[in-house]
Amino acid sequence: MNNKLRAIQALNNMSKIKRSGPNLVAGINSENLESLAEHSLKVTYLSLIFGSQIPNVSIEKLLRYALLHDWGESILGDTISRSKSYMSYFDEGMKEMYKKAEGKAKEALLTDSNIKFPTLSVEEHKLFKFCDRLALVLEIIDIKQQGYKHSWIDKMYKIQIEILAKCDYSFVPDLLKGISEIEKRGYMENKYLTRCTDASVDSAFREVKITSIKHILYLLQTLNNLNKIKNATPTIFAGIPYEYVNSISEHSYRLCYLSLMFGYNQENINTEKLLKYAITSSWGKCLVGSVPTKCFSYSTYFDTKIADIFEKAEVKAKQILIDDAGLKLEGLNDDELSMYRFCDLLSKYIELIDLKQQGYAHDWFDKSHKDIASKIKKYDYHFVNELLIGLEELYKRGFMENKYLTKKTDCIEIS
Repeated sequence: MNNKLRAIQALNNMSKIKRSGPNLVAGINSENLESLAEHSLKVTYLSLIFGSQIPNVSIEKLLRYALLHDWGESILGDTISRSKSYMSYFDEGMKEMYKKAEGKAKEALLTDSNIKFPTLSVEEHKLFKFCDRLALVLEIIDIKQQGYKHSWIDKMYKIQIEILAKCDYSFVPDLLKGISEIEKRGYMENKYLTRCTDASVDSAFREVKITSIKHILYLLQTLNNLNKIKNATPTIFAGIPYEYVNSISEHSYRLCYLSLMFGYNQENINTEKLLKYAITSSWGKCLVGSVPTKCFSYSTYFDTKIADIFEKAEVKAKQILIDDAGLKLEGLNDDELSMYRFCDLLSKYIELIDLKQQGYAHDWFDKSHKDIASKIKKYDYHFVNELLIGLEELYKRGFMENKYLTKKTDCIEIS
């Protein structure tokens, strides 16, 4: 369990490290860029959406690959090693050296997490690369939406579109046509929140009876909000500024890899079903937001059972998005649902430690910590007590650390 705690602390960096390309090349402020966690989740849900439309691919392997592919960067950081201009400042062979180092770092995390990195078939790897590039295209449009202008943005968009256009998937022409319209417009929009008043939204969209590229384009623009919406509870209860709180994407990504870390190869748990559930679990928040309605003090200001009303609305919103994605999700069995809820609590516990690490102090932390810890303790997994002891030590200490970057110096006496 100490190994998994070591990995969990290092992987928290995924929500802190930003994508470095736009910052280095185009001078875009890091705080306005996607984190590694946000990018990885986007690649993962794109893999789910498009993988479900293509025969002869293993969705479980594809999702596992997408979730894990950038893990090495939580130790080594994000570099633009594919840029010829960037690599020209290094000695020959540096690109291969970095690739090898990143693989070594990822393997250390995988070993500690007891997860196997999958080997994809040619068709699966082709689809992954498609989703990875599509995620970059959506990221570029999002950057333009923030008002940034730079020749690199236009050049990178053009290059990625040209590569995507070469893919022989039947949906590519219509998909790229729609993306081109969004890029020219300069912004993404949430059609689900204007469909009752927007005359340009066709009746087929209102009906949501069949899945089409038009539906998927609506969906992808809306899911981009997962990077923008924050968990409201720390701000409302403890006054923590939004910019220091995890986005819904970052929480969801952590939830996904914790589900993989603790649910992988476990008896009575179907990893694919569990991951699909975790990936889509927060989709409804794109439409109804993140509101702490389950907190008793908050709910007392309302005349009705506001928590039930919001929960029903979020479930309805999520199902509409799932339908538009063309996904057929199986319900979880008792063991799978238990694992999902356990990992959701664990993710919230880790976020509490992260907020303390940023220097914030409030009695809400201790109250939430006690509440979450007491709920985790009720699970009868054999590792729970040891895990809670380790988490308690981290909470009291007030910070997480990347042991993979101190393992050679921890035992050296500093004179």
